[in-house]
Amino acid sequence: MKMNISHRMGLYVGGVLFLCLSIFTYLNYREHNTLIREMGLNEARRLSDSLFSELYTTMMLGGGRVKGRAVIKRYKGMEDVNEIRVIHGDVINRGFGMEADEAAVDSLDLRALKGESVEVIEGSGGGGMSARYVLPIVIKDGCTRCHEAPVGTISGAISVSLS
Repeated sequence: MKMNISHRMGLYVGGVLFLCLSIFTYLNYREHNTLIREMGLNEARRLSDSLFSELYTTMMLGGGRVKGRAVIKRYKGMEDVNEIRVIHGDVINRGFGMEADEAAVDSLDLRALKGESVEVIEGSGGGGMSARYVLPIVIKDGCTRCHEAPVGTISGAISVSLS
């Protein structure tokens, strides 16, 4: 069965339009997905930095563990926060003791305790994604009055996970 030229041209044009629409849809999805990932990681980074600043200020003012835990509890109550953990390294454990909820629980935490900032997108698009950022905490000049460690030592990490 032969098709006349006008039907063939219509089929070709329709095929090209379908192909172009498919490519456009794919690129739009990929760009949107990348944007969402970047926004999540940036927000997790900002929250980690903010939490560290507030915990550091609380420590410098002599707030102790009770006030530090109150700060963490307030941050955990924020919308879209899946998890916030403060991970203690050897320096803090030697000086203040070890607590079960302040230990490293996975390879990302261990990498941060070695000095590497870690950021990752976890989960799938269908079940919901979460951005996780693990910030290593480094001993600075002001820290040495409370912690017995040389400047530059990794004292712990802050792990933030946002949906």
